[in-house]
Amino acid sequence: MKRNRRAGVEDRWTKTVRDNKGNKQKVPSSRHGRGLRWLARYVDHEGHEHSKAFERKADAQVWLDTVVAAQVTGSYVDPQLGKITFDSFYREWSDRQVWVSGTRHAMDLASGSVTFGHLPLAELRTPTWRHG
Repeated sequence: MKRNRRAGVEDRWTKTVRDNKGNKQKVPSSRHGRGLRWLARYVDHEGHEHSKAFERKADAQVWLDTVVAAQVTGSYVDPQLGKITFDSFYREWSDRQVWVSGTRHAMDLASGSVTFGHLPLAELRTPTWRHG
């Protein structure tokens, strides 16, 4: 089952319970005072949940806002997939392509000449300079 996309920050040191009159109140959780207090979570495009803990709520919210903005603008990179280097991605991807031999040779030459082959995909950035 695929999870719905969502995001939020939760306080792991408290929980909300209802008293005997049905009123909600916050009480200490079993984790109260232990570990990092704030947990930021989001579900990505594929339905996978990701989370990160923080000492301060503000830090958790900034991290989460950055991730959500990246999802909205299309610049989001899954943390695990972003660790794959360009060279390893190209090798796996090119093996699945149906190319004539000349195209394969040209693509292998082009990918072999890049200076960023050893970098994880998440670290690749578009250049800030422009040809004019």
